[in-house]
Amino acid sequence: MSIPTSTKRDLRRTVAVAALAAYFGVAAALYQNENRIHAAGEALAQRRQAIESELVGVRSSLDRLEKAGDLPPSLASTLRKQEDEAAKERRESTREYDTWKQQSGAWTIKRWFVLTLATLAFFPVLLWGLQSWSLWARDKRLNRSQDE
Repeated sequence: MSIPTSTKRDLRRTVAVAALAAYFGVAAALYQNENRIHAAGEALAQRRQAIESELVGVRSSLDRLEKAGDLPPSLASTLRKQEDEAAKERRESTREYDTWKQQSGAWTIKRWFVLTLATLAFFPVLLWGLQSWSLWARDKRLNRSQDE
């Protein structure tokens, strides 16, 4: 049983549209994920900067009070504790940021790999569909010219 030519052309166009839609869907999903990863990186960088500012502030307060000579032992202990906590947070933040950089770099490679594979997979189907559209347009022109 053979399929009529007009049905084949319609099927080709439908497959081409579906392939194009799938390609755009894959590209949109990759773009959305990239935006999410980028936003996470910006948040980590801002957190890191805030922690660094806190550490600098605590250290400068401690240095000023030590230079002035009126640093009570309890205040010195509290400021050193805050300095240690801020330094610990900075190390954790740096580790989180470095992990994010490694993961985002790996994701970028994966993203381009997936996009390349998707392009290679969908491109022939898209060309096949476009060819059927050009045949359809040619047939439509021929039919119009025959009707005249």
